Formats: sequence, C-alpha cells, structure tokens
Amino acid sequence: MWPIRMQPTNLWWLMNPPMASPSTVPFLSCPSPETMRVLRSETESVRATPAGRWKHPQEAEPDPRIMEDKKRGRGLLLTLLLLSSPWLFVQGWILVAADDPGHTSMPTCPASTANCAYLSAESTVRMDAELTAVIDANVSEVWQAWVDWSEENNLRPGHTELGEGGERFAHGVAITPFWRFPDDVVVQFQPQGETTAIALYSASRLGVSDLGVNPDRLESLHRALVAVQGNS
Repeated sequence: MWPIRMQPTNLWWLMNPPMASPSTVPFLSCPSPETMRVLRSETESVRATPAGRWKHPQEAEPDPRIMEDKKRGRGLLLTLLLLSSPWLFVQGWILVAADDPGHTSMPTCPASTANCAYLSAESTVRMDAELTAVIDANVSEVWQAWVDWSEENNLRPGHTELGEGGERFAHGVAITPFWRFPDDVVVQFQPQGETTAIALYSASRLGVSDLGVNPDRLESLHRALVAVQGNS
C-alpha cells in the first residue's frame, strides 16, 4: 500500500479544527434580580389545596352560610319528594285505571257494594229508605237546585239531556279532596205535574270502599233539592 502523503496545510487543519463563531453559540445568562423577585412572588402566591388542586388566593372561598342554605334546601326537597311519592303513585293509578264510564242513562249499584249509593222511588242502596224521592216543586226548580249544588261542590260537568216532556238527566264528576279520586254523580228528574220524581246515584270509580263518601254526598244533594219545596 502506498503511504498517504499529507500536505502541510491539511495536517494543520487536522490538528487545529475550526471553532464555531461566537454568533452560533447559544448565549446563556442568569436572570436579573428583578426577574427573580417577580418569579418568587408568583410562586409564593400559589398554594395547593388538600384535594391537590392549585388555587389562587384571589379565588373566592365559598360562604359557609350559603353552603348551609343549599344543604338545607336539598334536604327539604328530598323530604317533600318522599312525602309526595304515595300521592304521585295514586295519581298515576287514577290516570291509568279510572276510565270515564260516560253515563248516558241512570246506572244501578251492585247488590252488595261498599262504594256506591242510590236513591229513587223504587229502591235505595246504602241510603235511608225514609228519604223522599218526590220533591214538591216543579222540575225547573229542582233542576236549578241541582245546578247550584253541583257548582258549589265543584263537579265537572258531563253528559246532560233535557227531554221534550221535561225530563232532565245529568252526569257530573266529583273529585275527592287531597287524593283526588273521581266519583260519578248521576241525577234524573221526572216531572209529575207540580212535583218531581228524583233518582240519585253516586259511585266511586276506584277502590272497594268509599268510607261513606257517596251516601254522604247524596244526602247533601237531597237536602239541596228538598230545600226548594219551601220556595214554590
């Protein structure tokens, strides 16, 4: 192998490699004292919360009174929901199960019933048999007494018929307080000269017992109808 002959110039460059110029070397310098004070101040102004979240001291702390009011409000709301849950359940039951019978003629109560009452000249169900079924007043006066009573007791109007011979028929819906159970009230008035034969019916759509509500309702209606006798 032939020996490599180095020129003097090449040998000098190998022994003295070129240095980078000062302009190509990154310049590193320490921050000024003023910059250090600013950094130290910002670092000390930030503190860690117990949950590990960094929080600036200027961030407002929650007012304990506001937090207590919110907690009390949530407790009250939960209590109301727990107390109202049976009522809401009953309203759902009524909505699903209490179908409107749509009475267009006088219904009758079952022979053995605890949620229906009936009064007429022919028969009575859970009503005092001594109550008169003939009102000593014309049918118009008896009808007006029924209209006034139904409005005073907030009955929802249903089917109504006014016969050519003076017969009157009406179906209304009574809503019980609080639980708002729907009860059907049906009346039929038949003119007999200057008197009026009445037939009264009241029944609950749901349940097996009305706790005496329907007989009490018909007694109240009967008193209102009988009261017109003194005005004739």
